Amino acid sequence: MNSLRRLILFKNGLGCFERHIVADQEVHLDFRASEIDDVIKSIIVYDEGVKNLSFDGKRPSSEDLAEIGLRPVQGTNALIELLVQFRGVPFRVVTASSEYKGVLTGIDERQEAAGESVLSVSYMVLLAEDGALQSVRLPDVIRIIPDEERAGKDLKRLLEASLYWKATERKKLVVQSAGGELRLSYMLPVPVWTSSYRLLLREADACMMQAWALVHNASDEDWEDLQLSLASGMPMSFRMDLYTPRHRQRPFAELPDKEEYAAPVVGRSYAEPPAPAPQAKRSRAAMAPAAASVGSAPFEADMLYEREEMAFAGASDSFTESTAVDAKASEFAPVSFFKIREAVHIPAGKSSLVPLFTMPIEGRRVALYRASIRKNNPMTAVLLRNTTGFALEDGPITFYSPEGYTGEGMLPALDQDEQVIVPFAIEGSMLVNTEQKSDTKEVHRLYARGGLLFLERKVERRTVYLLRRGGPLAFGKLYIDHPESAGWTVVGRSPESRSEGFVRFCTSAEADEFDVVEQYVLTETLHMQVGSDWLDTVLATGLIQSEQRSLLDGIARLNIQIDEATRREGQKTNDIEEIGVDQKRIRENLKALGSAEEEKALRRRYVAELEQGENRLRSLKEELNEIRKTRESLMTQRGERMDGLSFDFFVDGSR
Repeated sequence: MNSLRRLILFKNGLGCFERHIVADQEVHLDFRASEIDDVIKSIIVYDEGVKNLSFDGKRPSSEDLAEIGLRPVQGTNALIELLVQFRGVPFRVVTASSEYKGVLTGIDERQEAAGESVLSVSYMVLLAEDGALQSVRLPDVIRIIPDEERAGKDLKRLLEASLYWKATERKKLVVQSAGGELRLSYMLPVPVWTSSYRLLLREADACMMQAWALVHNASDEDWEDLQLSLASGMPMSFRMDLYTPRHRQRPFAELPDKEEYAAPVVGRSYAEPPAPAPQAKRSRAAMAPAAASVGSAPFEADMLYEREEMAFAGASDSFTESTAVDAKASEFAPVSFFKIREAVHIPAGKSSLVPLFTMPIEGRRVALYRASIRKNNPMTAVLLRNTTGFALEDGPITFYSPEGYTGEGMLPALDQDEQVIVPFAIEGSMLVNTEQKSDTKEVHRLYARGGLLFLERKVERRTVYLLRRGGPLAFGKLYIDHPESAGWTVVGRSPESRSEGFVRFCTSAEADEFDVVEQYVLTETLHMQVGSDWLDTVLATGLIQSEQRSLLDGIARLNIQIDEATRREGQKTNDIEEIGVDQKRIRENLKALGSAEEEKALRRRYVAELEQGENRLRSLKEELNEIRKTRESLMTQRGERMDGLSFDFFVDGSR
C-alpha cells in the first residue's frame, strides 16, 4: 500500500513528503543514511495516533557484531565461515539418517576419492555429552540448529547485518499507528525543480505564455497518485548531524578517605515577582495583503493551480488560455505554491514535465544593443511585464510567432509587475557603430581642507551610437546598454535603469544617433608646506578672492622664511661638525707630544687653538638654538594659518 500522499518540492533542494498510515499498521520507511538527519530535524506528526516511531542505530553493523565477537559473512564458503565463528556453541545436526548433538569444536577438511578425482570435503567436529568427538559429513547435513538461546539470537543479528539495506548504509524508520489514521511529514533532499517557458508573440502588447516544470524523482520509490505542489522562493536550510549519538564528558570524582559533613549554606530565597500580563499579539494577517490566506493545516499550499486542456499546433491560436491560478502569497515567508490538482505519476528514477499554466502576459517587441554581446547589431527582444499575478521562477524561454519557432532566451526570476528585457535573436536589419571622444576641462573647483589645497578638473567622454537601418523594423524602441565605468557619471540625460554593470537608455528606433556624455573628476593635491610655486598654480585659476589671497600669501611668505631658517640651521650644523673634527685632531696631536722644550711650545699653540675652538663652538650652538626656535615659531604660525584655511570655490561662483 502506497502511504505517500502529498509532496511539496522547494527551490532550496528540499521536498516535504506527507504520508498517511492507517490504524494499527506498522510501516517501514527506507532512507539513505545521509537523509536521516533531515528526517529527524523536520518530521511532524499531525495526529495523536502514533504508537511507536523508531530508527535504526547510527553505528555500522560491523561494530554491532564486534560486540558479540562476530563478523559479516562474505565469500563463497558462507556456511563454513559462519560455523567457524560459533565454536564452543552446542548444536543439533540432522542428516537424512541420524541426528547428532554436541558442542562444535571446529571444521575438519578431508580428502575423499570420487571416481578418478579427489575432492576436499568438510566435516563438523562435535564434542558429545559423553566426551566423545563425532565427525559429521557437512554435505550430508540437512539442518543445523543452535541448541542455545543466546547463540540463536547472535545468529539472527549476524544475518540481519548482511541484509541489503544494512550493507548499503540504509536506515529504517518504523512507524506504528494506533486508534486512527496517522498523518506525518518530513523533509528530504531532492533535485531542484526547474521551470521552462514558451512565449507566443503577437502584434499587440499582449503575448501568451506557457509554463512547464521539470520534476525529477531520484528516489527508489514510485510516485503514484501523488498530490504534487511546487513552491517558489528560496527558504533557508542547512545540514546538521543529529543522528550521531553524543556523550558528555563528566569529571571523575573519588570519595575521600574520611567523609566530613558540615551544615550547608543555601542562602536566602525570595519570592518570584508576578509575571506580567500577556500582551495581545499583533495579527500577522493584518499586515498581509488582502488576498493572502493561509490554510489551517501545516504545509497547506497558498497558491492553487488547476490544469485544464491545452493545445499547441503552431498557428496564432496555438496557445489557448487553459489555467486558473489564484495568486495568494504566504504571509509567513516569501514563498508561493503551485498546487497541481490532478494526481501525478512519476516512476522511481524518472523525470516528468508538469504543465503549470497558459495565460496572457504583457509584452512587446523591442531591440536591445549591448556591444559586449554583439558589436554591430542589436538583439531582437521582448519587454515583458509580469502580469500573471504571481512570481515567476527563472528558466529558459522559447519564443514562437504565428509562423513558428523564433528563438530562445533566459528568463530571470520576476516578481509580480516587474519587467525585464529578454533577447532571443540578432536583429540584422539595424547596424550600430560607436564613436568615442574624450576632453579634459579646465579647473572647475578649488577647495581647501585639512591643511591641503585641492584642484578638480573634469574629464568629459562622449560616446555616440550611430544607428543605420537596412529595412523595415518590427519594433519601435531601441534599448542601449552602455557600460558603466567606476567613477564616471552620466550627465545630460537620465538612464532608464541600471543592471549588471550597465546603464540602460531608451531611444526611438527611427533615430539616427544617440549620445551618452559622462564625466570623471580628476583631483590634484597641492601641498602648501613647500615653497611658493603652488601659489602661482592656485592664482592662475582665477577663483581666489582677496580674503583668501591674503591668507595664501602669508603662508607662502612663511614658507620662504622657514626655508631660510632651515638653510641657516643646516649651515650652523655643518660648522659645528667641522669644529668637532678639528678639535679631535688637535687632541690626538697633543697625546703624541713629549716634554722637550720645542714640543712644549707646540703644546701651548695646540691648547690655544682648542680654547679658541671651544669658544667658537659655544657661540655656534647658541646661534643654532635661536635659529631652531625661530623656525619652530614660523612653522607654528604656518600650521595655524593652514588649519584655519577653509574655502570651496567653483567656476560658476557657487560655494
